[in-house]
Amino acid sequence: MDVFTNKKFTIITIVILVILNLGTLTMIWMTHIRRPLFRDVDRPPRGKHGAVHFLTRELGLSDAQVRKVIELERAHREKTDRLIDEIHLLKHDLMTELFESKPDTQKAGEIIRQIGDRQELIERLMFSHFHDLKNVCEEHQQERLRKLLDDFFNSRKPPRMAPPPADRPPMPQPRLPERRF
Repeated sequence: MDVFTNKKFTIITIVILVILNLGTLTMIWMTHIRRPLFRDVDRPPRGKHGAVHFLTRELGLSDAQVRKVIELERAHREKTDRLIDEIHLLKHDLMTELFESKPDTQKAGEIIRQIGDRQELIERLMFSHFHDLKNVCEEHQQERLRKLLDDFFNSRKPPRMAPPPADRPPMPQPRLPERRF
């Protein structure tokens, strides 16, 4: 009798494959459920005051400093969240204008200017927030804060593209239409 036509062999093979599939799905499911259990214990909790916990640990903030930092964070978040929401709505308006049958480039330019204005405000608020945070810190904490902020902002730089190899000619620059806004 041929091995592949043997009914008993086929049933055993199907049962083994079903068991392997169930085992694989169980492993994936268990790994997904257990993942939070393996969280780094020293990692600050995410959420409302995660940055405050991090700064408290890294800078050794006193209780009074922690209260001030929480208040600074709350005030900063209230101001910036409103601006971020406005930027989101403006970008939606910009995309809506893009897909009009005849997009109005002047209107698009005005929306882009408004987005830039709000982004500028966010950057000014960020500067003011970090300045206030620096003032909460004592002198020895300020140097550590400088290093933390430097590490944070340098880690968020976009990667630089490597130049093309010497034997490959540079790519031609695309010809962009003239801007009217």
